[in-house]
Amino acid sequence: MIDDPDDAEWPLKALYWEAGTHDWNKHDWGIYAARSQDGLRWDRSPGLVLPQWIDRFNAVSTRLDGKYVVYGRTADLQRGMSRNGRSVWRTDNPDLIHWSEPKLVLERDAEDPVYMEYYSASVFPYESLTLGGLERMHMSPDRLDTELVWSLDGGWTWVRAPKRPAFLSPSTGERRWDDTWTSLPTNAPLRHKGRLWFYYSGRSGAHAAQYPSNHGAIGLALLRIDGFASLHAGERVGQVLTKPMIWPAAELQLNVDPRRDLAAHPGFCSGELRDESNRPLAGFTWDDCVPFTGNTVAAEDAACPVIWQKGNSARTLAGRTIRLAFKLRDAHLYSFHAQP
Repeated sequence: MIDDPDDAEWPLKALYWEAGTHDWNKHDWGIYAARSQDGLRWDRSPGLVLPQWIDRFNAVSTRLDGKYVVYGRTADLQRGMSRNGRSVWRTDNPDLIHWSEPKLVLERDAEDPVYMEYYSASVFPYESLTLGGLERMHMSPDRLDTELVWSLDGGWTWVRAPKRPAFLSPSTGERRWDDTWTSLPTNAPLRHKGRLWFYYSGRSGAHAAQYPSNHGAIGLALLRIDGFASLHAGERVGQVLTKPMIWPAAELQLNVDPRRDLAAHPGFCSGELRDESNRPLAGFTWDDCVPFTGNTVAAEDAACPVIWQKGNSARTLAGRTIRLAFKLRDAHLYSFHAQP
C-alpha cells in the first residue's frame, strides 16, 4: 500500500504480485498496480507494470523524491537470482507505469555467511535518513531475520554496521508463530508513548512448509524513539563533537539514558555549545549545563530540553553557526534535536 495524498483523485496505490494465467511462457506474471480513492474499492486498470519480477518485493509506502520506489528482484533471473545468490534491486518512476532500469543496490559479500542470501528489503524514511530492513535468508536451515541498514542518498547507497547484528530476529525457545521468518513493514514505525511501534510479519515455516508449520501472523515489536543505535560511554568519560550547523530559534533537546551502574559514580550526559571555530560560547559551557542523570524515555518523544544556568536559552543563538559538544559517562546518547 502506498499513501499518496498529493494525488486527490487516487490517494492510495497498491503494488501486488500475481501469477497471471499461470502459464509461465506467456510472461503475464509479475508485479501489478492498482489505485483507490477509499481503500475499499480498487481500480486495477494500471495492470501489469513490472513483468516477470519475482514475487518477493517491497514497495516504499510513500514517495521518495517524488517517485514510487520498489525494492525486489529484477525480471532478469540471471541478474536477480543467480548473481551471487539472491540480491536486492531498485526501480522507480513518477507515474506508477514507466519504471526505470533496475539497479543493483544490495548483494552479499565476503563478510556474509556462505549460506546466506538477500531475500528483499523493506525501506522507509526516518528523520533525515532512509532506513531499511534487509531480509537475510539463511539457507541451511531456511530462516529469515532482518538487519538494519541506512542510506544518506535516498535509498541508493546503503551502509551496514560493522558487526552486522540482527535488528529483528525470529523467536527462540519453544515453538512460536514467528520462530522461522520475521520481516519489517514498508511503512515507518508509529510513535506512541515514547516508543516506536513496529507491526512486523512472522512465520513458523519457511519454503514448502506443510500445515501446521506454515502459520503466519502479525506481531508488535517496541523500540524507544530513535533507539536504533546510540553513542555509548562506559566508566571512562567520552566526548563527541558535531559538525558546524546553523542553529534555528529552538531549544536543544536530548534523548539520553544515563546508567547508574555504580551509586558512587552515576552516569551523566552534559552539553556545551561552541562557535564554528570550536570555542565555547559564554553561558553554554560544561559548567553552565545541568547534567542529565535520568533516562528520558518516559518524556514526550523520549527527549528533554537541556537546562542552562541563569536561564540561558539556545533560542538566542538563532541564525548563528555553532557546534554541539557532548560529554558522557555510563550513558547512551540516542539523538539530539532542535525543539521549536
